[in-house]
Amino acid sequence: MSDFRRFVAGAICPECKARDTIALSKDDQRIFCIKCSFEEFKQT
Repeated sequence: MSDFRRFVAGAICPECKARDTIALSKDDQRIFCIKCSFEEFKQT
C-alpha cells in the first residue's frame, strides 16, 4: 500500500489554515497537507 496516510486529529495546516488535513507519511519522515502544497520533512 503506497498511499498510506495517518492523519493528525485537530491539526491545522500552517499554510492554508484548514483543519484535519495534515497527514504523516508511512515512515514518519514527512508531514503534508492534503488540501494545499504544504510539506515539511523531519530534520535529523
